[in-house]
Amino acid sequence: MELWDLYDKDGKRTGEVWERRHGNYMDIPKGRYHLVSDILVQHIDGSYLLTKRHPGKDVYPGYWEASAGGSAQLGEGPEECAKRELFEETGILCDHFELVKITFSTRSPNLIYSYLARVDCDKDAIVLQEGETTAYKWVDAAGLIAYAESELAIKTSVERYKSYYDKVRAQIGMNVTDMELSHIIEYAELFVSVFNAEPWNDSWTQETAQIRIEDMMKTNTFIGKALYAGNDLKGLIWGQKKQHYNGTHFHIEEFCVKTSEQNKGFGSTLLKALEEALSEIGVTNIYLITSKGDKTEGYYSKRGFVSSEKMVLMTKHSFSEKT
Repeated sequence: MELWDLYDKDGKRTGEVWERRHGNYMDIPKGRYHLVSDILVQHIDGSYLLTKRHPGKDVYPGYWEASAGGSAQLGEGPEECAKRELFEETGILCDHFELVKITFSTRSPNLIYSYLARVDCDKDAIVLQEGETTAYKWVDAAGLIAYAESELAIKTSVERYKSYYDKVRAQIGMNVTDMELSHIIEYAELFVSVFNAEPWNDSWTQETAQIRIEDMMKTNTFIGKALYAGNDLKGLIWGQKKQHYNGTHFHIEEFCVKTSEQNKGFGSTLLKALEEALSEIGVTNIYLITSKGDKTEGYYSKRGFVSSEKMVLMTKHSFSEKT
């Protein structure tokens, strides 16, 4: 017997319990919903997991889908449900889920939490749950979009993940290159537009930005990456490698993505490209200085950076005055 909590239009538990039987989900009283979690799975190598639904399912039998998931059991919250369903349907363990969207379904009485799970697992060791899925395959970003645009896709799921799919579409065809002095004018233009806006509110000019960038690029320890989509510069990341007693470290001096293109995955792509390049030359540590707050410090925390307990940033503004 499977029991579900029921929720109201505000997404709150009502205290009512529904006994689920095959096909009776449409009988849930009007104005009540049951909680569903679905999870789009991305491997750290950039590929995505597709699974084929069991032909005996009462909803979309035999369809391929780009998510695992299902109904929350009595007492479960959305992330608890996501973690359990992902493990039961694929054998993948994941503790962090990035919320993409919360949706009240208009076709069935569902309150759906849609997540993205980035995983590092053995891609050949997916465990299919009997009665739920019958096959699986991994596809690259282009394959994911091709699936989403095909007649074989579950359109309701595609709609829930639309914002994420738009980010993936924007990334397809991207090109990450080494920064070159011949492009310094457009580098400086992007730098000024980003750092003179929120949350930094600096006062860079084209001239001062070009001087800063050129000074760094002319050092023999400089490493920088530029991200283009077609001919459009989307972002920059650069810094310097430095020798320490315990290996070669890298200091990220600047990292910026065009303001209108932020939160579309371009920053993650740039950071990943830099990390791969640094790994190839034996860099052991990456560090940076950023402002406090979720948009800055929080961004890096979500990508594996941790605040140092041993170091503190100190400044002295009037150092030219005699004391």
